[in-house]
Amino acid sequence: MREKPEYAKVEMKRIDETTQQDIAARFDYWYVPSFFLGEEKLYEADPSWTEGTVRAKLEDVLKKSLEK
Repeated sequence: MREKPEYAKVEMKRIDETTQQDIAARFDYWYVPSFFLGEEKLYEADPSWTEGTVRAKLEDVLKKSLEK
């Protein structure tokens, strides 16, 4: 998020479920994107959410990631 430069410190690793099936299989998710902190699922997309809900939930993920 450009308006929150501190979020640039959050390190993310993208796992492509089509080419990294062995890694993706370790995680419990149905929708993508899904975000995990270690083994804990912090976020899983839900197609029924509004943009505002998605933004708020993603901000929670980023805040928790900075707290680790």
